Amino acid sequence: MSTRHDRRLPLEGAPNFRDFGGYGAAGGAVIRRGVLYRSGALGRLTETDIDTLNGLGAWTIVDLRHEGERIAAPTPARLSLAAVHSLPMGSGNGAAPVPRPALLTVPDATASQAVEAIKASYRRFVHEHRDRFTGLFDVLLDAPSGPAVIHCTAGKDRTGISVALVLLALGVDRDAVIEDYCATRDYLDMEWRNRMLAAMVGDPGQVNRRVADVMFDAHPDYIGASLAEMDERHGSPDAYLRDVLGLDAGQLERLRQRYLD
Repeated sequence: MSTRHDRRLPLEGAPNFRDFGGYGAAGGAVIRRGVLYRSGALGRLTETDIDTLNGLGAWTIVDLRHEGERIAAPTPARLSLAAVHSLPMGSGNGAAPVPRPALLTVPDATASQAVEAIKASYRRFVHEHRDRFTGLFDVLLDAPSGPAVIHCTAGKDRTGISVALVLLALGVDRDAVIEDYCATRDYLDMEWRNRMLAAMVGDPGQVNRRVADVMFDAHPDYIGASLAEMDERHGSPDAYLRDVLGLDAGQLERLRQRYLD
């Protein structure tokens, strides 16, 4: 299996833009490299970054952000695109540049309260956005040849759950799914974090730093909460994909033929 760091594309304006191919998958196959990517927002890509991405082909983009986030950081016009699919997820205000977590400006909120709130949100996502997840698989099944990227603003929560479902559908084991999620820790630095906080709050003095530390982490228990919800409510992630998202055996086979080597 490839290391975490060699998955990342060397982009100045999108530090969490990385390939999630290379993992072992169903039947001893491996997810093809260079076709499936995950990222945060693309609005800060440099001209060199755009040249790098254009050299890889015409992109299919799955954008999980709300309208306000898309306006604040639009997809660069010069990026070579096959299509952009908007599948907004999350419970934030659709007009906000970046949704603000409820506890972020509560002075006496504790880290443990923040952890439980995040885990609860990861559990809710499994149900609240099942139509979006179904739409995601429709896009991946019908996309033209060329690379595809799934992204939100940070590339951690909405993207993390979405990519986990794609990996599971391709037959990747749970440990590798969690590893891919946690790899976000390696890419999002303090500069990025401060920029996000400024977009969410404006005044850094309002931020509860205990909550911020928890919120910006990509802890295995967070994605684990989504997986546990699928286990407890539906029996397994495979059953969730089949019974809730409606992925039948034929669709799973098509997905695997397309993205596995």
